[in-house]
Amino acid sequence: FSHFSFYVAIDNGAEGEREFNYDEGSAKGPGHWGELRSEWSMCNSGRMQSPIDLLNERVETVSNLGKLNRDYKPSNASLINRGHDMMVRTVTKEQVKLIREAVHDVSCLHR
Repeated sequence: FSHFSFYVAIDNGAEGEREFNYDEGSAKGPGHWGELRSEWSMCNSGRMQSPIDLLNERVETVSNLGKLNRDYKPSNASLINRGHDMMVRTVTKEQVKLIREAVHDVSCLHR
């Protein structure tokens, strides 16, 4: 049994302007993560470190958001291997309403 989780990436127009990347030859790549921001300094001394810091004690449960709306419709898309993950980029911008009444433009899904 194989399970894939996809997360919705909300298009904020800042593609290509990330604070870090996974390109070994880049000044923003893994060899430099610990230098980019002081809170990422552990990336210089640890193994298999990433600037994404997901700590259980920092997780906040918001119980009044309601149910996650899942209303999937067929759509044309491209599957892209980015080396560190797989991304599905939609051909046309889709709009989804995930929680409550907020509508989001979806440009890609990634794992």
